[in-house]
Amino acid sequence: MYKHDLNHEPGFYSDDKFGIRIENCVIVINKSSKYGYYNEEWLTFEQLTMVPIQRKLIDRSLLTNDEVCI
Repeated sequence: MYKHDLNHEPGFYSDDKFGIRIENCVIVINKSSKYGYYNEEWLTFEQLTMVPIQRKLIDRSLLTNDEVCI
């Protein structure tokens, strides 16, 4: 079984102004799928960080349509 832990750290930094980062700890694990080819296994992320992100604090008017994901 494959297991590897890492940090997923998407962020935004504005030169000489500010930066913001949302950090999640994840582990990479094996995962089978009903769509697998010849029963091969795939890799997926399992969340280790159990602190929820308050999405109501995100100002969606500042995002493009491509950046908004529900």
